[in-house]
Amino acid sequence: MLMDWYAFHAWCHSIDAQERLAVHLFCENQLDVDWFFVKYWMGGPHLRVRTTSRAVHEALVREARNWLDHAAVPSLDRDRFYSGVSLFGEEVDDVEGLPWFPSGTVLEMPYEPELDRYLGIHHMAASERAFRHSSEFAVSVFTSPHPRSIRLALGALTLWGMAKAYGLATIEFFQRYAEFWEQVAGGADAVLLAQAATAICERVVSGQAQFAAVDRYVTAMTAELAPVVADVTPNEATLLIASHMHMTNNRLSVLPATEAVLASGFCRVLERNNS
Repeated sequence: MLMDWYAFHAWCHSIDAQERLAVHLFCENQLDVDWFFVKYWMGGPHLRVRTTSRAVHEALVREARNWLDHAAVPSLDRDRFYSGVSLFGEEVDDVEGLPWFPSGTVLEMPYEPELDRYLGIHHMAASERAFRHSSEFAVSVFTSPHPRSIRLALGALTLWGMAKAYGLATIEFFQRYAEFWEQVAGGADAVLLAQAATAICERVVSGQAQFAAVDRYVTAMTAELAPVVADVTPNEATLLIASHMHMTNNRLSVLPATEAVLASGFCRVLERNNS
């Protein structure tokens, strides 16, 4: 059965400001209802916030508007932003027809669950609970004293931890993951040097790089999604886990191009270990 969600979009054209807004909404308010957020690009960079309580939703809308009014986050240039967005390696068509909202815009919007991506109406609720785990993990990272540079290692640990938990820590899986996100991102090497990614992946695979929050998150996700994985085909399960890997990195502000480089790094490490 589908859960009832209330949703709004808060346009904020700065990653750092988005994360500070998320901390304000989800930590300072100490929500006692189900909630999650994602980051998205359509209309300009923004947070999409969902909660299961009408009262909490209305309060968060007010909080978001007030916070953004005081933050006064500058807006990006519309044409320049869309010229840098690509889907499957191709520029977005019909830029003139795309919407655009300046920073500070907050709109109540209907939540449309991606039923196909998350394997149907009977399994959607499990993924929505997993979204909350992912969102809580991301917000805990936002409030940590670690520098932003640690996100690369967290992205690697998340990919490896989830892949290992589901028996997907293979060259084949990471190769397919890398190829997909290279296609979407339009070329990953410009974002991160492959040598740096490989060095991080080596430490992750060997167990030298660890982060307790990642371990707790992977354990929670594995338990939440276990009934779904047991009920679907291996291929469906793989696609489901890959989607949750990506959406976790989305919340952590790890770009798709960076995911592609990390996945390629795991391929190189596994190939080297197997030789």
